Amino acid sequence: MKRNFLHGLLFALVPAASAQVWLDPYFARQDDSVTVYFDAAAGNKALVNLGPPDVYMHTGAITDRSTSAGDWRYVQGTWGTDDQPRKMQYLGRNIYSKRIHVRNFYGVPSNENILRLAFVFRNRAGDKVGRASDGSDIFATIWPAGLRAAFLQPDAAAQTGKAGDSLRLRCAASESSQLELYLNQTLIKSGQGKNLDTLFTSLPAGQYRFIFKATTGTGSVADTLVYIAGGSPLT
Repeated sequence: MKRNFLHGLLFALVPAASAQVWLDPYFARQDDSVTVYFDAAAGNKALVNLGPPDVYMHTGAITDRSTSAGDWRYVQGTWGTDDQPRKMQYLGRNIYSKRIHVRNFYGVPSNENILRLAFVFRNRAGDKVGRASDGSDIFATIWPAGLRAAFLQPDAAAQTGKAGDSLRLRCAASESSQLELYLNQTLIKSGQGKNLDTLFTSLPAGQYRFIFKATTGTGSVADTLVYIAGGSPLT
């Protein structure tokens, strides 16, 4: 399953409950306008329950001219200041957001390809820094052009549950497509667009194989999710 990647209003915005940083749209491209989301309660949790909730991005781009996977270019941020261009909006529940145009925000020239965005987050003084749980930088993928499909929820760490639990599936395509969701080869939902969601309120014990398929006039792609509800996997 190919994916990196809360609730009420926040639930509608996230790809997976364990995400620390994510982009909307999920399949963000280098010339897109995107919203960056940061969950201060994930990762090292250095900024959790911050008061006042003033959080700033310190960020750069990993490009095809970076010398390593961690070589930040076009770094944005002025440490230890009220850096308004990089200040994030507080949404509640330790979630912050910032709307940017990827290439323009970082100032990357058109002849250089952006592969990933790199982040750490800080309070105003810069003495508290949100990082990954191991203290490393946080990265978000920038996708090349092309049709893609993925299950956004559940994430890779939540593919098992108890018998009788509810299961919400959230699926996304990179382009407006004819969307189909299959369970054990039976079509259970379809639609047109980029997103397809469904909720199972009570799953009996067993193994479930879901396939999400996106189709345009130029081709089809699919992603597969195997979910186990209680008991032992079926064979």
